Amino acid sequence: EALESLVEVEQRNGNPIAMLVKKLDLGNDAVVLALPDIMNHDGSDGEAIPTVDITISLKDSAFGNARNMFEKYRSAKEKSQKTIEASTKALKAAEATAQRQLEEAQKRKAMTTVTPQREQHWFEKFNYMITSDNYLVVGGKDAQQNEQLVKRYLRPGDAYLHADVHGAASVILRAKRRRTPSGKTEVLPLSDQALLEAG
Repeated sequence: EALESLVEVEQRNGNPIAMLVKKLDLGNDAVVLALPDIMNHDGSDGEAIPTVDITISLKDSAFGNARNMFEKYRSAKEKSQKTIEASTKALKAAEATAQRQLEEAQKRKAMTTVTPQREQHWFEKFNYMITSDNYLVVGGKDAQQNEQLVKRYLRPGDAYLHADVHGAASVILRAKRRRTPSGKTEVLPLSDQALLEAG
């Protein structure tokens, strides 16, 4: 306490060395000095120069204290460098991952092109076939379709084929048609080959 009182008296008297002492840590054989930070601030703008707190060991010489401070500075610099390298490496890895995910998304987008669905013709819900000379033959799959074929799709000129057996399919051989120059539709006769293949 007597030493602390002496430092306070000297600070009040304006002793420049005593003015640097911020705290006495005699239990740890150390003194904390408030030194001006002339590395980062030169005081040319008229403002007070900020201070940096430096702990000085009373056990070590000036050279020993300088060595300790340099080792702390070097380890802090190495730690900072390692942090920068690790963050750079992590950033590059994140960029590579983002690029890979973007490429995969573009590949998936390219692979998922929608193929246009073919429009289904009216006769595809029935049993059907095309004869060798391009006549359409349509047959019902059940009694309801047989009735529908006769009532809705049987036209003049078409051939209706049916076996005289219970549950047999009704079959229509569709006749070909063409437009005449006058705009009327003309039914072409069915060929014998088409009748043979349909029956």
